[in-house]
Amino acid sequence: MQEKCSCSKEPIGTIPIVRVIDKIDEMFEKDDLQGAKRVLEYWEKEAKALNDTKGLLEVLSEQIGLYRKLGDKEKGLAAVDEALAILVCNGTCSSVGDATIYLNCATTMKAFGKAEEAIK
Repeated sequence: MQEKCSCSKEPIGTIPIVRVIDKIDEMFEKDDLQGAKRVLEYWEKEAKALNDTKGLLEVLSEQIGLYRKLGDKEKGLAAVDEALAILVCNGTCSSVGDATIYLNCATTMKAFGKAEEAIK
């Protein structure tokens, strides 16, 4: 899990997470899940390019829920693994947002048949 963590790198910029969330919320209202998926995948790449782990964690959290809704087990569990790696790299659960991401990860793991692993 640790090899996926980039939280020790200095960020060179940040993604506009409020705009990203607003955009995908608009798409969710129109039930445009594929459009939301494209937006999130684009901003995931941007966050990684900028070493923006906070923004990346927000994007991954949204992807985790979206992939669960789409039934995309492979991408959903990959997003869970990456989000958990970042949370572990950052240390203890330090915010309500972090706790929400842990809950989102556990819910997705359960949905994809990994309930036992989610408990750990």
